[in-house]
Amino acid sequence: MDQVFLCRSTGKRYACLREITGVEEQASTNVTTGDAIRLLQTLLVSSHGDAVSADEAGQLTSWERDCVLAALYTRLYGPCIDTSITCQRCEALFDLDFMLHDVMDGLAPQESLPNVDDHTFVLRDDIRFRLPTGNDECAVFGLPPEQAEAGLLQRCVVGNAGLDADTLAEVQNAMHALAPVVNVDLDAKCPECGHQQSVQFDLQRYLLAALMNDRGQLVQEIHLLASAYGWSLTEILNLTRSQRRAFVALVDADDALQKGRGLS
Repeated sequence: MDQVFLCRSTGKRYACLREITGVEEQASTNVTTGDAIRLLQTLLVSSHGDAVSADEAGQLTSWERDCVLAALYTRLYGPCIDTSITCQRCEALFDLDFMLHDVMDGLAPQESLPNVDDHTFVLRDDIRFRLPTGNDECAVFGLPPEQAEAGLLQRCVVGNAGLDADTLAEVQNAMHALAPVVNVDLDAKCPECGHQQSVQFDLQRYLLAALMNDRGQLVQEIHLLASAYGWSLTEILNLTRSQRRAFVALVDADDALQKGRGLS
């Protein structure tokens, strides 16, 4: 089980994640915040009072949710992000790799504002706001960007209607500082033409897309284990990912041994 430290906007200190199974892998079909919340609802375990429960997954801020997703990504794929980029100038394909923890460390929240409690912060002139949660993001999903930003502010800022545009922008900047989103532009240089360019990295989208891309391999693993052991689909999907792949490795090793002996 992975334990992830949080900034306590929920009043809880930790999130505890159990290992993913084929059930959750098969259910990953999109890359939205709603999909991320539903995934975490199936994986969060309340091991003690300071841990976020499954029902509280939607109450995590963007930063807290991304911290949990980063722990999940590291468990599944390791600490390195390794992807391919198409050069904006010469259209050559090149590799880009970086350590996920470096990105997370560079975005760590700046908790410098006074807070009334674990949920509410105070800006100048006693302007109060809470940090947007995943539930808030889902509530404005699908709106044009400007309307979505206004909707989040309306939900999270006390007395929003009486504040001018500059003050609302100041509140929004404070929100980003306290709960950043791991959606950043990274510098990349094409090895073919030397063009320096920015590459967007969105952790939530990247992780959920990776799970979706793994579905083909999941189907192959299900077929292999069903053929080798006669297990049902439900039995195989309820194995953890590491258990399933350990059995697949054993079946592959047996097949290789049989072929080496000329028995197949």
